[in-house]
Amino acid sequence: MRKPLTKSPPPLGSIHRDEVLPVREAARRLGWQRKAITEAQKNGLRVCRCGRYTITTGQAIFDYVEKMMRANGEGGE
Repeated sequence: MRKPLTKSPPPLGSIHRDEVLPVREAARRLGWQRKAITEAQKNGLRVCRCGRYTITTGQAIFDYVEKMMRANGEGGE
């Protein structure tokens, strides 16, 4: 049997409010491309530059998503 020409995307993961994680890992878990994460940072996703890493928290991601949902009239908390 032949292998598919395109490889399947990596599985999405969960993000917990009490986590600290690299922005790249958060993007991978959310299924976001580089452009999406860059736009999120421009639109208020809180991040911290630590050496060569850019990190964020699960809480910052939850806050950002809730803010975007409210801005789009989709509710939120």
